[in-house]
Amino acid sequence: MLQVNHALFACLLASVTSQARAQVVTAPYLDDGELTDSVFTVVEVSPAFTGGEAELYKYLLTAIRYPDAARDAGIQGTVFINFVVEKDGRITNANVLRGIGGGCDEVALNAVRSMPAWTPGEHKGQRVRVRYNLPVKFTMKEPEKVISTSDRAYTVVEEMPEFPGGAVAMYQFIKKELRYPTELKRSKANGTVHTTFEIGTDGSINNARVYRGFHPAADAEALRLVNSMPAWSPGKQRGKPVRVQFTLPIRFSPK
Repeated sequence: MLQVNHALFACLLASVTSQARAQVVTAPYLDDGELTDSVFTVVEVSPAFTGGEAELYKYLLTAIRYPDAARDAGIQGTVFINFVVEKDGRITNANVLRGIGGGCDEVALNAVRSMPAWTPGEHKGQRVRVRYNLPVKFTMKEPEKVISTSDRAYTVVEEMPEFPGGAVAMYQFIKKELRYPTELKRSKANGTVHTTFEIGTDGSINNARVYRGFHPAADAEALRLVNSMPAWSPGKQRGKPVRVQFTLPIRFSPK
């Protein structure tokens, strides 16, 4: 639980794949097939905050301060921020799509503008500019506790678990080890399998499962991949290793 000026702040995060649901902008290609500088809203590989949603959640918790004016006026709600993730991962063109006032809009906007570079999106094998929407919720009602009891894994801790070598190494591992199922080759189907698993106090992967899939063969392959990961650096709370629940979207696309 994060306490800020006697008011509680919680972030609503949607997965990368759920942020882009519109069609690609018109004329994204030049005559020779090269991608233009148009901004996409749907791409084959969506942009991602370095380290994934858990790291984005941690960043927002530290970057956003509940405004005094909003707290005193009892203002609560969700600020929707729209921005572009550039080809080099920089955040540009950030603006408030829908705000709630009381200083919350400005606080959320400044936090987004100050974000470190993301992993850029890709389309047709090339990096492209991608438009992204991020909802940030301000509430003075105590959010659901994310700290677990002894029989339940944490979801957010002071030191989040890390794949050996970091996020870049994890993406390289996935790219190298992921096998596109033969059942999907004929139809050239593509989609994302959303997995969740626990990282034990020794860094081992446990209780992996699919909470949203798109094809049985892809779901099975995603689980095989997750279970084949090497041990992570475990998460820590108050300096002690703890079990942490982690979510990881795995994208399947024909090469």
